[in-house]
Amino acid sequence: MKTELKKCHNCLQGQAFSQTRGRKKCNNEDFLDIIDPFEVDITKILNSKSFRRLKEKTQVFSFSKNNLIRNRLIHTLEVEEIAKTLALILGLNVSLVKAIALAHDIGHTSFGHLGEQYIKATIDANFNHSTFGVIVAQNIEKKGQGLNLCFETLEGIMHHSSKNGFKIDRSLPVEYGIVMLADKIAYLFSDIEDAGRLGKFQTSLPKELYLFGENRTEQVISCITAICKESYQTGYLSFENSNESEAFLILKKWMYDNLYHILDGENERNVFWKKINKVYHLLNENLFLYKNLKDCDVANILATMTDDEIYNLSLIDNLSIKDIKVIENMGFLEIAPYCQSLDYDKNNLFIDWPSFKS
Repeated sequence: MKTELKKCHNCLQGQAFSQTRGRKKCNNEDFLDIIDPFEVDITKILNSKSFRRLKEKTQVFSFSKNNLIRNRLIHTLEVEEIAKTLALILGLNVSLVKAIALAHDIGHTSFGHLGEQYIKATIDANFNHSTFGVIVAQNIEKKGQGLNLCFETLEGIMHHSSKNGFKIDRSLPVEYGIVMLADKIAYLFSDIEDAGRLGKFQTSLPKELYLFGENRTEQVISCITAICKESYQTGYLSFENSNESEAFLILKKWMYDNLYHILDGENERNVFWKKINKVYHLLNENLFLYKNLKDCDVANILATMTDDEIYNLSLIDNLSIKDIKVIENMGFLEIAPYCQSLDYDKNNLFIDWPSFKS
């Protein structure tokens, strides 16, 4: 395996992204001219509120008493590690890959995809956590001033999720595809490990899993190796023509049939749905109590909230002075004033991007 990967080293170096389209706002920070702009983005993301709040958001399993179960922050760090490894081997822009990976889920809602499904079903069908991640970064963070990230970091966030299997859009920087693949690899094998730890499987795991190895580390390495070998052979990023890619898709379908869809039908998810709904209506009916929130979009406030915030607010029936003071100490209230009504259409996110360079 070591020899095979050595052969692949830097095989896509000629396709590495180099010149950014820059930031939306001119910046007076002197170091921006001498530091890799994507390294600056990494620092901005790591210091953002939305990144820190990922630790209180569900990956798959909410409120587990087992502290080895992953949350959204741990998932994000696993994606970053896989994406960085792929970029290092293939010779791509590591800083850009890391920036996208670290920010790829900052637009994620509470309770995993359940929060997103609620907003889509009851408030706005156009809502999408990928697009909302760009909105969080540009319009909500830093008291509404935004993180002012590079164009490619933001565009990479928007393209980190794909419904077309492993199909890579070759019109976009290769680094976007790296994060998309890393996200799929990270969540599949980690979800299997977490579900097994919690005893969630009612049947034996499929034989395809063991093609990748006996444990998550071996399984991730097998995928990385397969991607690098195939990309070396084709001359472009690819994970479509190997035993591993075929087995991965079979395994992914098995997980939807034997875990994700089953979890969606469990009463616990119905309870969480009702809690999200209760909080949405509570906010709708009581924002007038906070002068700085009267023009805010409740859907956007809801989308930024953590599991704990939703759960604790759902326990309130009649808002009292004591409840108002409790709410004032919740983190979401620092962010809520900047959750204005915004357009979720991804086609409108970059229409007024300036031409200057970072």
